Amino acid sequence: MTAVREVTTEPTPEPEPTTEFTGRIIKLNHQGDVTLAEWDVADQATVDAARATFVKARAEGNAIYDASGPQRTIVRDFDPAAETLVVIPALQGG
Repeated sequence: MTAVREVTTEPTPEPEPTTEFTGRIIKLNHQGDVTLAEWDVADQATVDAARATFVKARAEGNAIYDASGPQRTIVRDFDPAAETLVVIPALQGG
């Protein structure tokens, strides 16, 4: 006697579309680095959120460098065309 088992297959959910970020802001800390923001120039909401993160980091006295190319330069204004912005915490006296 052969047992028959009914097999039902559920539809495989469609994978969620992945966002290809064009830039990110990272902050160096004692554990390495932490991503503070990522943005896609085609998505204005992500650009606005990244800009707000940039402004907050500058207001806290941090230095921010554009590490997108071979020359590391300090930046004072957010540029969504940048690939990687690095936040260096402000030095604190003791």
